Amino acid sequence: MFEDLSTYQILMVAGSLIGIYIKLKIDQNNIDAKHTAQIGELRLRLKAHEDQTDDIKRKLETLIKAVEEIKLLLASNQIK
Repeated sequence: MFEDLSTYQILMVAGSLIGIYIKLKIDQNNIDAKHTAQIGELRLRLKAHEDQTDDIKRKLETLIKAVEEIKLLLASNQIK
């Protein structure tokens, strides 16, 4: 099989295989870089959502305290 191939043909096949390997590696690195960027963006979004959730929790706690205070005021007004 290989006896029928000339040196030029063997070099062309070897060069093509090396070229394909390099192209696939570059494409894989580009995809990995894109995924890394997307993961970074998702982490930023997650952090923003967590901060917003913490802010909402603090506001709800303040609101609950205010409602309890109003209840106490209403109860004390009814007693008088």
